[in-house]
Amino acid sequence: MKKNRNSFFITWGKRLFRVRSYTPIPLFLIMFFCDWWEWEYDSVIWPIGLSLVVMGENLRLWALRYIGKFSRTTKKKGRLLITDGPYAFTRNPLYCGNLLILLGFTVASELIWFIPIVMILFCFQYHCIVQWEEQILREYFPQDVECYFQSVPRWLPKWQIIWHHLQIPSTTRYSWTNILHREKSTLQFIFVMCISLILKELLG
Repeated sequence: MKKNRNSFFITWGKRLFRVRSYTPIPLFLIMFFCDWWEWEYDSVIWPIGLSLVVMGENLRLWALRYIGKFSRTTKKKGRLLITDGPYAFTRNPLYCGNLLILLGFTVASELIWFIPIVMILFCFQYHCIVQWEEQILREYFPQDVECYFQSVPRWLPKWQIIWHHLQIPSTTRYSWTNILHREKSTLQFIFVMCISLILKELLG
């Protein structure tokens, strides 16, 4: 039963990975066009929402300084098993950053009731994607990856791991110029979403 369940998630993970850049679009359209049951507390909503977006993007940028181009490909050629930087705390810092950004915009849209829906859809999509990616990593690094999986949580970091690695100096692999270039589309998207939600607030 467990094997069949994993096969289901892995199959969907491969499909969802290909369209992961587009699956949030319907959610953002709802945030922009829907005005049902908005929570009108701008002095609370906007600081929290934008803070989450900033934290999420900073986490993404931090992760990209270690993983670089390997965040965009599943090809084996030249692939490395990244275990330092944020990858020493959680196996999926990029996806954690995505979640913070998504939650930040949901809060800023004032649709607080929409947060559980966003969380459920996000958790299903990325649970499937991570199951598929972990299967690939097991094929690429059959000896090293299991040790990494056992020592580093899939999502929420353990405080003792954070404390241990903060005391160890680490060297990034990619320059800020390289990373900002690779993250250009995400940064543009964040800018467009901020402008869109500001317009919604002004025109609503």
